[in-house]
Amino acid sequence: MDSTTFTDPAVVGFSEKMVFASVNGLVDSSLEQSLGISGHPTTILFTPDGKEVDRLLGYFPADSFLIEMNNFLAGINTLDDYLKRAAKAPNDPKLQYALAEKYTARKKYDEARGYYRRVIELDTNRATLADDGTFSLAYLDYREKKYAEAIKGFLALVKKYPQSDLLEDAEIYIPYIYSKSGDSIKALEYYKKFLAKYPGSEEVEWVSGQIQKIVNPEETK
Repeated sequence: MDSTTFTDPAVVGFSEKMVFASVNGLVDSSLEQSLGISGHPTTILFTPDGKEVDRLLGYFPADSFLIEMNNFLAGINTLDDYLKRAAKAPNDPKLQYALAEKYTARKKYDEARGYYRRVIELDTNRATLADDGTFSLAYLDYREKKYAEAIKGFLALVKKYPQSDLLEDAEIYIPYIYSKSGDSIKALEYYKKFLAKYPGSEEVEWVSGQIQKIVNPEETK
């Protein structure tokens, strides 16, 4: 974003309203940890007294960046905004999911889990968000290296939501996490299942490479 978004004339003009600062979180790891940075790049908007308004995760082109920042300045789609809206509509799974994502972005995983579970509870017809919530819970377990729980969660998604758009992602995480946990036998089993089920997947080459690392570890060093 440094060479694209932040050099855009509209963003440069917008920066006159505030102080912009760039920090390399890979170097200043203590600051990254204190702010709960969960990925790069992350853009955080603070008030003058240091309170976080909200944050953006990932790359944003200039036009999208300005829309999001102006919304945040207006108090729209921030964490506080969603909390207020959810208080008025506690049974809206979309608001619960938005809150879960906000807390996930802040690495406040315990709070996020509560909202993801609420999404699954509310989305009783399993039409939209329950599978997303199930996937996200498993992914949080993976992020915290709770590998057994993560595998259990992804397996639950495969069983409960066979039509989910997230099915392929879940089924590639299962063997990957088995491998991370040191169970190469299970990893190999599920990688082979993945290839049989998704022969046209964009991940076939990567999965085949992972299989080779397990079968012939000396040759892949």
